[in-house]
Amino acid sequence: MYTYEENGKKILVPDGMSIIKLPVVSINTSVTNFFGVVMETQLVIKPESEISFYVEIPLDLGIFVTDGKRYRQMFVEERFPKKYSLYGSIQNGLIYRYWVSKVYEEPRDLENNLALTKVEVKNEDATIGDIRLIIFDVRYFSLFEYNNKIVGETLRVERLKKGLALVKSTNRPTINGARLMPHTPLDVIGKYVEMEEGT
Repeated sequence: MYTYEENGKKILVPDGMSIIKLPVVSINTSVTNFFGVVMETQLVIKPESEISFYVEIPLDLGIFVTDGKRYRQMFVEERFPKKYSLYGSIQNGLIYRYWVSKVYEEPRDLENNLALTKVEVKNEDATIGDIRLIIFDVRYFSLFEYNNKIVGETLRVERLKKGLALVKSTNRPTINGARLMPHTPLDVIGKYVEMEEGT
């Protein structure tokens, strides 16, 4: 065994295991599992149409213990201050990590502490839609590596009608050919966040 120590924290690590630093979504999951991307530019979606765009997801640095196959996060080195907000009513709403992002029409390289993430929006309704906030569950959001950059899992927003949209994970990387990071395994498709406001 050996002792790993950093910033006043100590971990006793068994033989055959090691400590590794890996990117994680910048959120405190003891507060909430929901991450909200507030877009600097509000987007309009024509009736019965689809659009796609890209946003930025901030990354902290997770300290993991691993045997090469399994990973256990021990603590986090925070890179960003955390803000939280309420979505919905006080009685039935949810707390989410509040983050304002630029919106890009095409893929681009970002700083090392930001993950480019593609958003696909399908407006299934015959009314005009607009998107200014997307909330997703970080427990079902994977990270990928592409050319030494981190990219997020593609998010899909299905606007079923005015005032109702579903935000789903897709198990697809933002950039084709990106490699799944092993500490963020893909989850079963079918999980989604229901949004009744802001669509």
